[in-house]
Amino acid sequence: MIKFLVVIYNKKLCECETCLSMMGWDETTRFKITELYVWNNSASSFQEDDKREFLRYFPNTEVSFLGDGFNHPLSEVYNSIIGKIDEKGILVIWDHDTRIPEEYLDCLLKVSNENASINLFLPQVFFNKKLVSPAKMIYFWGRTIKQISHGLHLSKNSTAINSGMAIRCSYLKNEFVGYNSQIKFYGTDNDFMYKYRSQNEKYYVLPIRLEHELNSFSKTDLEDSLRRYKDIKNGIYRLAEDFPLFPRIMTYVYVFLESTKHNILNRTFKFWN
Repeated sequence: MIKFLVVIYNKKLCECETCLSMMGWDETTRFKITELYVWNNSASSFQEDDKREFLRYFPNTEVSFLGDGFNHPLSEVYNSIIGKIDEKGILVIWDHDTRIPEEYLDCLLKVSNENASINLFLPQVFFNKKLVSPAKMIYFWGRTIKQISHGLHLSKNSTAINSGMAIRCSYLKNEFVGYNSQIKFYGTDNDFMYKYRSQNEKYYVLPIRLEHELNSFSKTDLEDSLRRYKDIKNGIYRLAEDFPLFPRIMTYVYVFLESTKHNILNRTFKFWN
């Protein structure tokens, strides 16, 4: 059983990259999705015409349109979906701006059946031809890697972005303690991976390449950059609450130095706030 969650923000249902790629799949591929949760995290509602058009492509899938006109923290969205699903199958999380190749589903089904003891399956995610996920993370310090082979990898010091994560529902329901509700948007992926690697020795990298847009690399004005940076800092601080004393202290030093760098580059003092 494959369950999809697609979180849409400020996009029309039938215009977001993720939904368009799914609608373009062959019918037999689409039918392999048993449950599909589409969460509109925007102030606007889904248009009824868009919902009807989208449903035409998934007649055999249980589709749920969710959202109440508020931009909920991703931690809240993910915890809500975990509360709705049962422990059968796999839940795959998607942002609205990922192009999903049609072979993703067959590959995931095959590999997950062959690796019944593994709870996490990650695609290779690229942005501007650069591998951005999976990546390495030691406490607060993260870095990308040039390449990674498909197959089993040690979870230690590993992280990944949310979009494309395929997680066994049995793990989410029975072992995972839930996303930290104090982490709003940036950092939910690191929060999950920090908890996952404390409970699981390995994860599996799929032989699948995904193209994904990263908002953190988008050019924005100062106020938008400040808002995002504040959320990133909050995520780092919340994660650091579980660190041993010395890494926790170093986290605060790291954030101070990063904030100072951003202040100098933007000729302001606001990144210290």
